[in-house]
Amino acid sequence: MAEVRVRGRSVEEVGATAVVCVVRCVAGVVRVGQVFAVVEPAVRARRVGRGGRIELDGLERHGRAVDFVDPPHAARARLTGPGIELPAAGVIMVAVAQGAGEEGSAPHGCVPNA
Repeated sequence: MAEVRVRGRSVEEVGATAVVCVVRCVAGVVRVGQVFAVVEPAVRARRVGRGGRIELDGLERHGRAVDFVDPPHAARARLTGPGIELPAAGVIMVAVAQGAGEEGSAPHGCVPNA
């Protein structure tokens, strides 16, 4: 399994248990359902869910829901976790658990949800 990393770019919405932000895939294939942890720079992260674990609940590209995104593409992401606040822009998050449907890929780094 290849390492999966995303970099936070901007925050669009912040809620009590979810945030919506723009992330760029910098390694591997980012999939809905994956669980992430902040790896660097840790000093810039604040209250990132229980134990620093963040679940990727949804992805959107060009106004359409997608199942995954690959490098160097960016997507609008919905991240969930109790008490979550998105880390500052530039923070790197690495997947610590994979989402469903791990095999396969599609052109241009995205597959529309059915």
